[in-house]
Amino acid sequence: MLWLFFQRSDRPYRAASGLFAFLCVVLFAALAPAADPPGQKERIFLVKVTHVCIITPQFAKMQEFYKRILHLEPKQIKVDYVEFETPGAIVSLYEEASFAQIAPAAVPKPGTGGIMLELQVADVDQEYRRLKGLGLKIQFLMPPTTFPWGNRSMYLRDPDGNLINLYSSVPTP
Repeated sequence: MLWLFFQRSDRPYRAASGLFAFLCVVLFAALAPAADPPGQKERIFLVKVTHVCIITPQFAKMQEFYKRILHLEPKQIKVDYVEFETPGAIVSLYEEASFAQIAPAAVPKPGTGGIMLELQVADVDQEYRRLKGLGLKIQFLMPPTTFPWGNRSMYLRDPDGNLINLYSSVPTP
């Protein structure tokens, strides 16, 4: 119910939708399970992120894009919905026209939610070279850059304009 509230089509609610999703991801990261010492009680989780669903008018193009970015074949659930099973959460794509039939007031305007999809990779520099060589029209916003907090990141956009941060952890000085 709360999710539908934040998915209203009016502009203030659209902005709140991005904030809600961001807060869910932050809360999940803060509560992510760590190895509990023996004898300590099991942690209780308030929020567990299981899916990131991108509703898109460019279903086929987005499938190919995420197939290349995630190094995965999508699992075809329906003709208009696919899932990429990654460790920790599923990235899914839903064709916008089909989604609009079940929840017309919840259809977002692509690339405007202020959400950044963050994907950890083993070597961001290697991924940058690989993606550059694919021949896809990828809008790279920032080449691999090392930040003081221990991430080496590159920013790019998917075909709908959603922001993606591909990053690797690096030792901090």
